[in-house]
Amino acid sequence: MQLIWYFSYTKIMLDDTRPPQISQELRDYIAGIKAKRARIVLDHILQYGYITTKDLQETYGYDHPPRAAKDVRDNGIQLKTTMKVIDGKRMAVYTLDEDSFIEAGKSGGRRPFTKTLKDALLSRDGEQCALCKKQFPGNVLQIDHKVPYEVAGDKQGILNTEDFMLVCASCNRAKSWTCEHCSNWQFTKTIEICQSCMFGSPDNYSHIAMREERSLTVSWYDKDVQIYDNLKDEALMADQSIEDYVKNILKAHIQNDQSDKHV
Repeated sequence: MQLIWYFSYTKIMLDDTRPPQISQELRDYIAGIKAKRARIVLDHILQYGYITTKDLQETYGYDHPPRAAKDVRDNGIQLKTTMKVIDGKRMAVYTLDEDSFIEAGKSGGRRPFTKTLKDALLSRDGEQCALCKKQFPGNVLQIDHKVPYEVAGDKQGILNTEDFMLVCASCNRAKSWTCEHCSNWQFTKTIEICQSCMFGSPDNYSHIAMREERSLTVSWYDKDVQIYDNLKDEALMADQSIEDYVKNILKAHIQNDQSDKHV
């Protein structure tokens, strides 16, 4: 009886995810996509009407399903993501979003970055990651959309340097993971929200992935490493993490400074 209930429940939930009749224009566009992983996802959706994270993991062996969905979006095909309960487990269900197929800047897929764009960004920002502010050789820095491609697409014409920044591989991975788990990236796709996020405007932001949060990365080099070591020892003696210890020092300094101003 339990197995019958699960089967019935799954069928009811998946009936709701079937997309509307697909236009010939969209079918023709999909037929021209050559990227292997995107093709696998799209062929599955065309056959069954949807694809789940379970399908991506168990049938096709993709350990990170959002990446497979991202491959489809990078090729100019938008997907709707809904959370469903299937076989007693909550998972993402991806379907075609034909309504946004011709969305400005996305119907042609992600545009390749040029050497001219990379050189212009290096000239503007130097060999530094825009997020962690660490120095890196220019050839290892990666071009990144300030506002994720999945949200804003690429503008027509010459790629504008104002829409991009250079980031290190580690920060790029961290941004990708955080953005993919942000409700704005998944559902609303409001450009202004991304523009006011740390990952879109690291020097002037009001939130991090829609959380009331601020982040400060501090690195010590050469002779200053001794300062870090001293702080670490003091934090250990105070039974605090070094992060909390430094924050408490800064908090006390600010409070004392404010008290002095009121004297």
